[in-house]
Amino acid sequence: MIVLTDLHGSPAPHYHPNLYAVSEYRQVGRSAHTIEKVLRAIGMAKSWAEMRGRDLDQDLTAGSFLDGSDALDLVRFLSLNAADQHVERESAKPESKVVSFAARRNKEDQSDTPYGAVPTAEVGNRIRWVANYIEWHRGRRFDGRDLAEAETQLNASAHNLVSNLKGKAPGNHSRWHDDELLEAPDPDVLQHIDEILTPGSSTNPFRSEFVQWRNYLAWRLLFDTGARRSEVTTAATDSVIGAKNRFQIRESKTIARTVPIIKKTADVFDHFFMTYWLNMPSGCEAHRTGALFTDKAGSPLTSGKFLNRIFLTVRPMLGSQPWQLTPHTMRRAWNHILSLKLDRLPKDQRFSAEKEAQMRIRLMGWSENSRQPARYNRRHIRESADRIAQEMMDEINPNGVLSEESRNDQ
Repeated sequence: MIVLTDLHGSPAPHYHPNLYAVSEYRQVGRSAHTIEKVLRAIGMAKSWAEMRGRDLDQDLTAGSFLDGSDALDLVRFLSLNAADQHVERESAKPESKVVSFAARRNKEDQSDTPYGAVPTAEVGNRIRWVANYIEWHRGRRFDGRDLAEAETQLNASAHNLVSNLKGKAPGNHSRWHDDELLEAPDPDVLQHIDEILTPGSSTNPFRSEFVQWRNYLAWRLLFDTGARRSEVTTAATDSVIGAKNRFQIRESKTIARTVPIIKKTADVFDHFFMTYWLNMPSGCEAHRTGALFTDKAGSPLTSGKFLNRIFLTVRPMLGSQPWQLTPHTMRRAWNHILSLKLDRLPKDQRFSAEKEAQMRIRLMGWSENSRQPARYNRRHIRESADRIAQEMMDEINPNGVLSEESRNDQ
């Protein structure tokens, strides 16, 4: 369970932010990952208020909320990266001699190349999350009761503040063309990676047999299922059901699920489990907890960094590519392969866009209101349209040779 505590390490949780997270996010099934990001944004807003000698929750529950200048300054602070926020907090302390590096650069440089800039989409999310938190406070304080004149004015002011904040949140304009952002390796590249990582391969960059089989098993699970990095990292030995060719994803930032794997992957698991996992040191942590991915001594690899190392090591072996190979790339690759599979189905067996979206939701572990399936459907439509257009032109000029009339036009 994610909770917001004091910036200075106090174990006491902040009451209102955590009540908000439980009632508005946790109880409606939102993921721990989302709750953490929302609470981080609220924590930034509370830190901003603290620098000015104020208590944000006190202002929202019994004070005068925030004014227009507060909103502008809060938006500016939420737009800073963690390092610059820290510098600003330190410089706000009495008799501090700390000066922000960004403050010492001339304004022209700042406008062109902001140092450590936070992505626009992230800034927009932070501002909207804080605005929603303020709106929650406003509703609890004023809705459903008769208000005095002063309270009515304050309620209207709070309404305007929330609208003002949301209006300053930059939009993610790439969402209209986000199918272009989902590029991933084609199946032939994935096959090349599989050949590189196959244990015993002359091109395998990892020398230890234990590491080769462990890494190959992790790769196969990503390849077969498109699971998230954390979903593979936290797998246990009983997560792989070899007899049924299934992989149980129990710990997920969204939805736990059981997904299919091929027999090859189940066989890789059996070999790794029987040959290496069972022969780890007696009494090791892996044997006590059942963790599947460990080091040679049986200590679980909980951070997922070992998966990152696999991809960082293989990436240079592939040469220049239009995408960056990462564990998350495999989710895109899986969806791309699904699109290719659906295109090969006879017309009478193809799925509607709605059923295709439901299929992606089920296997990817997305929530029902996720926009990701629609994004992949848009990419699928784009690819199909491009392919049909290319085939159409090839049929007109099958050898790629311009007609006599076209040459004359040139």
